[in-house]
Amino acid sequence: MPLQRSRGDVEQLTHDVPLRAAPVMAESSLPSQAQRQVQSDRASDGAPVFPPTDVPLLEALSYAAPDPVTRLRRTLSLGDALFGFVLVVFCLIRTDAVTAVAVTVLLAQLWNANDRQKPSKLVSGRRTVKRTLMMVGVFGSIQVFTATPAAAQQSIFVILLFGALAVVLRLLVRLPRVSRALTIGRVESVLLVGDFPTVSNTLKRWAARKASVKISGVLLTDAPGGVERRTQVEGVEVYGQLRDTAPAACELGVSKVVFVGETVHSTTLRRISWELDKFGIPVAVATRIEGIRPHRSKVDIVGDQTIVELEAVRRRTVLNLTWSMVERAAAAVLLLVLMPLLVVLGLWIRIDSPGPAVFKQLRAGQFANPFPMYKFRSMRVDAEAMKASLSDLNESDGVLFKMRKDPRITRLGAFLRSSSIDELPQLWNVVRGDMSLIGPRPHVIAEADAYDEWAQRRLMVKPGLTGLWQVSGRSNLGWDEAVSHDLDYVDNWRPGLDLGIAFRTLGAVFRRDGAY
Repeated sequence: MPLQRSRGDVEQLTHDVPLRAAPVMAESSLPSQAQRQVQSDRASDGAPVFPPTDVPLLEALSYAAPDPVTRLRRTLSLGDALFGFVLVVFCLIRTDAVTAVAVTVLLAQLWNANDRQKPSKLVSGRRTVKRTLMMVGVFGSIQVFTATPAAAQQSIFVILLFGALAVVLRLLVRLPRVSRALTIGRVESVLLVGDFPTVSNTLKRWAARKASVKISGVLLTDAPGGVERRTQVEGVEVYGQLRDTAPAACELGVSKVVFVGETVHSTTLRRISWELDKFGIPVAVATRIEGIRPHRSKVDIVGDQTIVELEAVRRRTVLNLTWSMVERAAAAVLLLVLMPLLVVLGLWIRIDSPGPAVFKQLRAGQFANPFPMYKFRSMRVDAEAMKASLSDLNESDGVLFKMRKDPRITRLGAFLRSSSIDELPQLWNVVRGDMSLIGPRPHVIAEADAYDEWAQRRLMVKPGLTGLWQVSGRSNLGWDEAVSHDLDYVDNWRPGLDLGIAFRTLGAVFRRDGAY
């Protein structure tokens, strides 16, 4: 049964889709003149006019959907208050009142920022660091002249500790699991509105990417005109047409209404948002821009039109160079730590099958520059010569050559490949600067030469030891889907994305999904 938020005075509409036992809404008991009808007259801009839903404001607010941003603001404020209260009590007992005042002032600034900042800046620790340093400068100076050096140092330490805890809190809520729990609750329920082809395509794509939303229902803007009457789209129930948006959203208890496609007039969309405002239900509009993360997009107004600006991808920045140095240093440390294991594995490979322990092959690097890539040998020494005779058995749907039961793989090689241990010598490539720890996997020169225009963008960054493709299914993914993951990484790189992939790599290695 769909979640009943409130039926109240919300008008029920006569649906053009056939009535079913569930979940299509039953016919309203209200008089027929109270039922919503699409009026024949139109506004001056040509958009259809809908009469307002007659629901008292206080009643509408009483069952309004929880605002995800409000939940995030309250979580940050509660965490800041908890840290601040503990430190204020500590200051009053162990230090002095000046430090307690400093912590209280910083807490007030954080609360004010939590209430006023844009959602995209709520979890930014940069502003918190600036406020903390300002408090250290102001109250630290006061303490230097009014207290002992030991007391001044203790005061500065307490203020810095509070700022550090506040920054850590904001970093924690940026973790994927915590972010999903705070910003969309357990699962965000969505009512999808659009024409049939766009809605169908959207549902398929969201299912393929395992989007963290529950599609509670669908409204078709083109029914029952150009397409036959439908009761389901990709297994999701159809609850009516465009004019049914507000009643269906209330009936299903959704937390958001998402419009896809270009069949809804902008003025109509605005009027529908007014209706949903009464119930506290936000409206989202899906853009035609694909594969761009929020940090690269900015919404602006030009004239009276809303536009979405995409920031250019900058490769040569101080952040990129610094991150590259960090990766190379980390790879060097890992090589030193793992050296005994690498030596043992090398000897084991030599004993298992004839041939060298390390396999070297030219691969396509950044900007298609070739470089020698190293890995533990997992195949027979004549594997490249046998490749042509096995071409008919290729299981890949793209330019790569993949076989689940490749006869060229040695006994030990099967274990090395499934556990990804064969990739460890590439740490030396990272130290040399040919590769990164995280990035698209490097392909052989012949495969890179067969790239189409889309796949060529993989070569804009250094190849990696692991990447978004590896943690998303590896060889179980089709070629197009693998390229899509790689382009997502190339277009939206940030240090946080690398850290997330690094943690997910551990789980992917233990699961061994798609490793062959």
